Amino acid sequence: MITEEIWKAPTKARLAIIDLALSHIKKVQANPEVKTDGDNFDYWNSYELEDGTFVDYNIYCGDDVCELKQDGSGEYEYTDPSTWSWDVACYAVDLPTKDNPYHQIDTDRTNYLFNYNKEGNNEVVFQN
Repeated sequence: MITEEIWKAPTKARLAIIDLALSHIKKVQANPEVKTDGDNFDYWNSYELEDGTFVDYNIYCGDDVCELKQDGSGEYEYTDPSTWSWDVACYAVDLPTKDNPYHQIDTDRTNYLFNYNKEGNNEVVFQN
């Protein structure tokens, strides 16, 4: 029987990404319109490792964060940010090759880091 080794981002990267993710979540919950360098609710970024390679990460809120206003205006308003739940994962990034001159995310090598507020209790639940 062959066992497949599970990919994990380096510890230093995981810890840094956890800090970055929690800061992002708190910032967006405080102000959903806050200007970031990505989509506040499906945020992607890269963390550069000491050797010049990268680990990409995603901070995702899959909840309905907006609802139709009940005033008949047709406009939307944010739901209560304290009810939003989040997932955070990181991904290996392949180096450029002769055939592909760009860094390429490898979604087969994923390290799920944690979820936040899944039970509405502001709890961080880390993945082993």
